[in-house]
Amino acid sequence: MLSRREISKLSKQIHRSNAFERYRDSIGALVDEYRSFRTDQAKADRGRFIRDCLTLFGLFTAAGISAFQLHEMIRVYAPIKAQAEFTQESYVAVQRPFVDGKSLVISDSVFSGYHFFQVHLENTGNTRTQNAEVFTHFEFREDEVNDPPPAGRVRPAHSSLDPELVFNSIKDNFPAQPISLAAKGIVPINVGGIPTGAMIKMAKNRAEGYVYGLVRYNDGFAGTPRRISKFCYAVVPLLDADGKLDVKYGLCWHWNCADEECENDKSRYFLRMAQNRARGQGLPPPPGDSK
Repeated sequence: MLSRREISKLSKQIHRSNAFERYRDSIGALVDEYRSFRTDQAKADRGRFIRDCLTLFGLFTAAGISAFQLHEMIRVYAPIKAQAEFTQESYVAVQRPFVDGKSLVISDSVFSGYHFFQVHLENTGNTRTQNAEVFTHFEFREDEVNDPPPAGRVRPAHSSLDPELVFNSIKDNFPAQPISLAAKGIVPINVGGIPTGAMIKMAKNRAEGYVYGLVRYNDGFAGTPRRISKFCYAVVPLLDADGKLDVKYGLCWHWNCADEECENDKSRYFLRMAQNRARGQGLPPPPGDSK
């Protein structure tokens, strides 16, 4: 075992040699290399972070500019688009064809012993109809009394059945007839006739008859729906003081309408049916127009 003097002597010899300096230099180099590595890595990370931030900033800036431009386009061009659409709708409303029933012609001179009916359809619009077709029908019964209406009557007075409903029920056997109506044009449509004797019986009962139908057509403008017009005439046979037959006509209370008006007309028609049905059963009528 070395004595304290020998250990001190040996330590001085090691310290004087270069081994300690070489070991210290090696450790210092490793520390410097580690520090250098950590610093370069941090710089690289910071570089990537800065690049990502700049990229996101650029994306958000571009999105913000695009949103602003879109907002400005909507603000500027939306009123222009709305005005253009309004102008187009106004133009179509003015220029489109518009078909309705102009008049009913009743004649007893076509064939002896008969009264014949002819509907005149008119296009009051400024353009010709496209793909137009017409359906006509007539209904004459001796018990169709309106003034006063018979007890238990459900159908509204002075009105036929819905022409569209009748057409859909018999169109396989009685298809619609193709027609063409020029701007401001009138087309006569032969409906049919009934014996004069039947008209006299109706007059004695104060009964009415109905001549009615519908017209479907396109207006020739892109994006517009198929148009529909309904017409209905109440035919009233009368006997004068000498017993001579005189046949008058007027508009029905329903089914003289066009396009969206016809849906409102149908609602009123069925409301009155419900009112008449409730009245016949002694029930309070549903609310609404009771004409």
